[in-house]
Amino acid sequence: MIPARYAPILFGLILSGLMSCMVSGIATLRATGLGAGVFALWMGPG
Repeated sequence: MIPARYAPILFGLILSGLMSCMVSGIATLRATGLGAGVFALWMGPG
């Protein structure tokens, strides 16, 4: 376990990472549509 004083910082980092992942996934789906290779496009570089 992590010390209690670091819990808010770690929670903020994890939450911001998850939110960024969700927003970029939704933006990719809206831009390309749901089709073959959309996951690779979303996770790919650039």
